[in-house]
Formats: sequence, C-alpha cells, structure tokens
Amino acid sequence: MNPVGVSETGQSARSHLKFKDMLKHLQFSLLTLSVLGLSGSAAIFSFPAVAGSFPVLATPAPAWQVAQAKPDPRKLPLQALLEYAESLKSQASLMSANSVLILALSEPSSPLSESDRSVVKNQIALYYRKLAELETQTEVAKLAKPSLNAIEKALQTGDYTLAMTQLKTLKVQLEQRRAEKKSVGNVLSLVILKIAEILIMQGDFKAGFQWAAQASGAAEHNNNQAFLARTFLTMGRLYMLGGDASQQIYADLALNTAKMAMASEEIMGALQLKGEGYLRLGKADQALVFFLEALKLAEELKSPALSELLLLSAQCHAALNQTKATQALLTKAEQAMALQQDAFLKAKSQLSLAQIFLQLGDETSALSQFSAARAGFQALPTAYYEAQALFGLAQIWHRQGRLADALVGYQTVFNLAQTVPHNKFLGEYSAGLGQALLADGQTAQAIPVLEAALAGLKNTNKADPDVQREASEKTIPTYHALIEAYLRLRETEPDDFFKRKHLQSAFNYLEASKAAIFLEDLKGWSNTMTVDDSLENSLSNWDLRNYLPPQTAALSFVQTADQHLIQFGFQRAGVRTEFSDLNALLAKQPIYQKYATSLRLNTGNLPDFSRLCQVYRQLLSNPQSDLNTVHDLGHLLYLLLIQPQAEFIKDAKRLLVIPDGVLGLVPFETLRDALGHYLVEQMDIQYIQSFDVLYHLLQREYSPERKPLLAMGAAEYQPVSYASEPIESPAEWLNLKRQFWSAPEAPMREIYGALYAPAWQPLPGSLTEVEAIQALVPGTELLQGTDVAEAEIKARSEADNLSEYKILHWAVHGLTVPEIPELSALVLSQTSEPQSEDNYLRRPEIAKLKLKADFVNLSACETGLGKIFRGEGVVGLTQAFLQAGANRVSVSLWQISDTGTAQFMPAFYAKLGSGYSQALNATKREFLAGKYGKNHQHPYFWSPFVLYGLF
Repeated sequence: MNPVGVSETGQSARSHLKFKDMLKHLQFSLLTLSVLGLSGSAAIFSFPAVAGSFPVLATPAPAWQVAQAKPDPRKLPLQALLEYAESLKSQASLMSANSVLILALSEPSSPLSESDRSVVKNQIALYYRKLAELETQTEVAKLAKPSLNAIEKALQTGDYTLAMTQLKTLKVQLEQRRAEKKSVGNVLSLVILKIAEILIMQGDFKAGFQWAAQASGAAEHNNNQAFLARTFLTMGRLYMLGGDASQQIYADLALNTAKMAMASEEIMGALQLKGEGYLRLGKADQALVFFLEALKLAEELKSPALSELLLLSAQCHAALNQTKATQALLTKAEQAMALQQDAFLKAKSQLSLAQIFLQLGDETSALSQFSAARAGFQALPTAYYEAQALFGLAQIWHRQGRLADALVGYQTVFNLAQTVPHNKFLGEYSAGLGQALLADGQTAQAIPVLEAALAGLKNTNKADPDVQREASEKTIPTYHALIEAYLRLRETEPDDFFKRKHLQSAFNYLEASKAAIFLEDLKGWSNTMTVDDSLENSLSNWDLRNYLPPQTAALSFVQTADQHLIQFGFQRAGVRTEFSDLNALLAKQPIYQKYATSLRLNTGNLPDFSRLCQVYRQLLSNPQSDLNTVHDLGHLLYLLLIQPQAEFIKDAKRLLVIPDGVLGLVPFETLRDALGHYLVEQMDIQYIQSFDVLYHLLQREYSPERKPLLAMGAAEYQPVSYASEPIESPAEWLNLKRQFWSAPEAPMREIYGALYAPAWQPLPGSLTEVEAIQALVPGTELLQGTDVAEAEIKARSEADNLSEYKILHWAVHGLTVPEIPELSALVLSQTSEPQSEDNYLRRPEIAKLKLKADFVNLSACETGLGKIFRGEGVVGLTQAFLQAGANRVSVSLWQISDTGTAQFMPAFYAKLGSGYSQALNATKREFLAGKYGKNHQHPYFWSPFVLYGLF
C-alpha cells in the first residue's frame, strides 16, 4: 500500500490535506518555540542537566489554591506555578501541565525571574520526556516493537529490501488497526518516516519527500517532541541532499525542538545538518562551529555517527588549510570507522575519507577508500552513493592517464546516476565523462555531453554572491573543455563556414566563462540588450568594430586546471587562437630552470605557472628586489603570454588584456621582449573582465555637463584604541569570521582593529598629491581631513552629489581581505571621537554608491587585489566601483610608495587631454626613462597602477 494519500505518481488531494495538517502543526510548534525563546536560526541554548522531576510538595493547602481558586499561570510565582502544573499532571494531562507552564513564559511581566524561567523550561523539557516514555508503554508500541527491532537489524546490515518489505507490512497492520478505531499513536508516523529515510539513503529524494511529508500528519498526537525533531531532520536532509543547501528552516526547527525535548541524538543530528548546509555553501568556518558541537555529543553518546562527524570536521579544517587539525581528526576517524557496525554509515565514512584524501593530494589512500566505499554501497545496494564512490575512482584514473579505465568508470557512473530521480550530481558526472572523451580524442562525442553538463551544473542560489561565485567555479572546467573542443574541431574542419562557426562557439563559451556573476550586477545599465544576446548579436560575424578602435588588439586568456593555456587574439581584421601546454613549455625554458629551485617555482616535481606569477608579483612589489631577476622572469612570462601572438599584434598601438585567474595580479606592462624592452614601451595597455563587460559599459550615457573632479586626500589618521585584541591564532581568526557573519551590515571597527591593530599612518604625500591635481585640473574640488569620512561620502551619494563628477580621486589607505572579500575597503579618516560609521568604506558599500564617473582613481595600496574566483577573476574594489557606475577604474597591485605616488599622479593628470589610458601609460614611460629620478625607474614605483574599463 501507499502512504496515506500518496499515489505512485505523486500526491493526491488527500495528501495535500494531510500536508496542510502538518503545516498547522508546524505553526503550533513555532508558536511554542517562540514562547520558550527558542525559535529562529540563532536561538541556540543549552538546558542544564535535569536529574529528576521536581518534587510534589505535600502541603494541606497548596500555595496556588491559597492564592486563588482559578489561578492565572501568568501571575503565579515559581513555586506556586510548579505546584499548579504538578496538580494537573497525570497520564492524561501532562500536556495540560505543559500548557500552563508555556502560558506562564508567554507573559513578559510575569513574576518569574530569568533563573525562574530556566527552571520552568527544564520542567517543560522533563514533561515532554515523560510523555515520550509513556508513549513507549502503550499497547500499540508493545505490539510493534518486535517488528521494529527486526527492521532496525535489517537496516544495520544494509538489507534495505528486507527492511522496506517489513516496514510496508507493519504499515498495513497499523492502518488496519486505525480503521478499527484503535490507537496507533506515533508508531504509524514512525514507520512512514523510516521508509522516507531509506529512500534518502537510496538517493530517491522526490519519493522520500512525499513519504516524509506524511509522517507528521499520520501521528495521532503531538506530544513527542523528540519524534517531531526527527521529522524536521528528515525534511531538512531531503532539502539539502536535493540540492537546496540554503534551506535551513527545518534544521533550525529540528535543533530547537530537540533542545526543548532534551533529545541528545536529535540535537546532534540537527547540529550536523546545520553544519552540512554551511559546508555545501562553501562556508567551512561556519560549518565547523556546528560540527564541533555535534562531535561533543557524539562522543558522549558513543554514537554511530561519530566517524562521519570527525570526517566532516576534518573536511572543514582541510578547506581552511589547517593541516595539523585535519590529520588529527583523520586519525580519530579511522579508529572510529574500525568499530563501525552500521554498513551504510561505514561506507559513507569511507567515501568521505576518500574525498578528503583526494583533496589533500594523497591519491593512493583515496583510491583505497573509494574502492572500499564502492564495495560497501554495492552490497546495500544504493546506486546514488555507489556512483559517488566510482566517480572518485574515475577522477583518479583520469589524472593518472588511465583513460580507458576512466571512460568505463565515468560511463558506469553516468548510467547509475540516471537510475536515481533528480540526481543533483548528474551535471558533475556528465562533465567528468565529457572531459575524459575530450582527453581521449573523441572531440565530437565530448561536445554534447559537456553541453548537457552545463545545464546540470547551473547554480540557482541568488542569495549570496560569494556562494554563487563558489558554485560558479565548478562550471569553469566544463566551459574550458568546450572552448578546447571547438578549437580542435576548427583545426580539423575543411569548410570555412564551419571553421568560423566552431570559432564562434569557442568564443561564446570563452565569454560565458568570464565574470558571469559580475555581469548580473551590470545588467541594469543596458536597456537595449540582455547579457545573453548582446555578444551573439554583436559578434556573430566577428565584427569587433564596436569594441576595438583602430590599431587596438585584445588578448583573452584561459588557464585550465590541467595547466593548458588558451589564448584568443583579436583585432578588427580577425581572430587568432593559440593553445599551449604550460608544464611542457616551462620545463624547456632555461630561465625557468635557472630559478626553479632558488625561488621554489615547482609544486612537487612539476612546474607551477600560478606560482611563477605570484613570485613575479612579489618581486615587483619590493623596491629592493634584484632587477636582473625581475627582468628574467618578465621575459619568461613574455615568452609564454605575448610571444605566441607577437606577430599578430605587432602593429597595434594599444593592447586590451582580458586576464584569467592569477594573471589578474600580473602587470603586463612589465613583460620584456628578447631585446629587453618592456611591453609598455611598445604599446598602451589596459584591462577588462570580458568583452561582455565592455559592451555593458558602452551602454552607459552620462551628461557632459558634470563637474571635472573631486579629489579626496590628507585624511586624518589618529591613533585609535580598539576593544578587540590582534588576531594571533586560527581560533581567533575563526571567531572574528563568526563575528562578521553574525551582523555583516553592522559597523566593523572592532573587526578591523583585530586585523590591523597598529594605527594607520598619516599620508603626508596625499595632501601634496591632491593639491597638485587641483592646480592641474581647473575646477577640481578637494575633500580633506576629517571630511574624508564614510558618513560624508554616503550622504553625498544619497543626495546624488557624487554623480556630478567626471573623476573621483581617492588618496587614502586601502586594504584587502581575501578570506572575507566583503571586508576589502578604502580606509577613510580614523579619529578617536565617536563616529556614526566605522570609516572603512567596504566593497558592498562602494557597490551601492551612486556614481556617473568617467574615471575613478584609487591612489591607495593594493586596491587591485582581492579574492580570485575561477571565472570571475579578482573580486574586490575594482568590480565594486564599476558596479557603482564608474566607466574606468585605476587600481594598485601592491603597497605603493607615498612619495613616488605623489609624483606619479600629478604627472598623470597633466596628460589627461590625451585620454585616460594614454596618460597612464605615458606616465609609466616617463618613470621608466628616469624623468623622476633613477631610484624611481624600478617597476615597483610605476607598474602597480592598472586601468580597468573603457578605452
């Protein structure tokens, strides 16, 4: 038989009625939780241990009777209230006793103190536990106990078929009993819930949801809060495993209800569910808070879930690069796994352990654990989890070059996954299969598989931009594989029409892989086209005249996960593509071999291109670094990044760079050709996130009647005392992150104090800088001293005053926090006097400013840095100002010299008549030529400033 009101194909009208009943019960539970002060995701508190029931006072005339014949619980003192509740207590009226206690807590003006309220809450929990105990003593519970014990044994050994058969048989018996007007208590509901839980383990989430939705409605009474918490847990797990990790309401309800009932197992399960939700959203720090709390309970209870919780905690530590803590937890987890009796939990733990080993780069251990997990899931059987284990094996075979094994593995995974309805991993599995087909040379077969994978990998969570970026990163390898596949087809295609068609497809995927989430923030500026159709319409015939002026070239880069570099070169006359194996190229380069050991440019025994770029930037950012080393590495990068396209772009006077990944932190101006010439000596260079970003910036139309320039500098940086202590340990860093997440919109002065406890030093050169700019640009307005304040900037923005300027110049401190990109900021005046704002103008606050600026100049340290997301590039202040309405933004890639910048900026503004990009590049050439002194010829002084946006 089917569950109450559920057909084989879906829910009937009756099931909808039952679901409404469940929702009513849910609303009642929420009301109860609210009265007890437990509702909401942040409402977590612990009851003190209850040794036993409160004593019944055997007095001739109880205090509540003396007080009044029909007492109002909201007006009774603690002792009288407890006596009144106890007088109502009996097997039939425990709920009545609880009701009066809950009513008393609902009155804020009751005579109960905070400590009294804690006692009352404990008594409520105790009554709920007694109600649950009474339920186990009912006739129906005793009748069902043998069957339930047999079912539990079948589940422990992994015999799901037997367990499901016995559950459905018991369900029929209970439904017959209910038809005879006999009580079934919560046993029928428990049976339905167990069926849902088995379906979850088998990966059939849709059917599991339909059964779980009936569990609460099938209960005869609602006094078993521990069971209700278990119901909420099941619903929450269904949502999360079904792909909606942002759905936290059921986890919150399960946690609060379980705490009210003092049900330790359910509390532990709810804490684990909360943690898993955060982990799936990429928030390992927040997840770890819940896992560690759940771990304490698991150890106390000697729970079978101990190994899984240890592994989840280890996974968080691994994501946070905390190696010691990760290894310690893995050791404990393996010990716990050896004692694990539950077949499903053991296989699941082996799967988790394998995934962590893979994350840590230990492929040998990962292979062993994936194989063990696969065997365990095959024996159960559960295709959903078996596919995950086999996918891990196929990934390793693919990395090891065992393509034949990998292809068979991926295809088997794909077939297994298709047997599970609504499998959320199907897109990931398709991507793996498609990439293996491509690696095997089966290009035409790979393309439809990869294109199908993109639909399955699409992220739908719009609530959190950084969560979106984390999820979007997973799609990038598939985009890169499609770019490579279409370029391969183009090379083998004899027909010119199809050559162009394949090139167009490759370009479309190139653009789709870049700054897609940032584009969503820019959409509002275009009223004529959407992001999806703009490039297809404008570039269908490679007509780049609307994008590239005469004598302008563009280079767009793709760095794949397997160390391949794909280059697209563009001019008005055409397109040129290049494909390179970075590992192979670097291994052949004498310059790389010269510095590989001394500068630690390898990872393991292999060249590491990303490491090369990072070391090069570090050398550039140090004015004391050896120029010969800088020049050598600059030439090496020229050979990799420019030489393949050198002939194609040789006549260009301007180069637009569309970087990828770590290339967003490399100033291309500093790359040197074989003759020792810097690239900036040959052409003007600027940057953009993608052609589609360029298109959207071109749609903006600003009035030419705006004021010329607002320059902000000479901010007050007084010594400021902070209540917070400087961060000195990972635990303190974790606490700081939790503090930020608890109130991301609140002032952050204390958080910044913990990060940057030393006082910000005054910038005397900034006053010289802005005054020189004022002298050079007629009509320049200055904002200086304490007026360079967050409240002032926001007030001007709200009054639409900031949008009146063509240029905004900021000569202030800047900071970047890659771990929490939202904290990256411009540091405005810091004074000891109380302020309405913290005077850190943060990335999200900048994005909300109302600007109509042709140019924003961030003459501050490291304003071009940020967290690098694959596909999105460097997420920081640059994107924030473009989003706010700036058409061009000049930012810095490292901590700049105060005195050098005071010379650079006036020189730049003196040349503005030639254009922003031209003026910036011409100033760099002047520094390079020694016009501002030999000491300022080092790239440290002139190359950190890069321009993003329009020409």
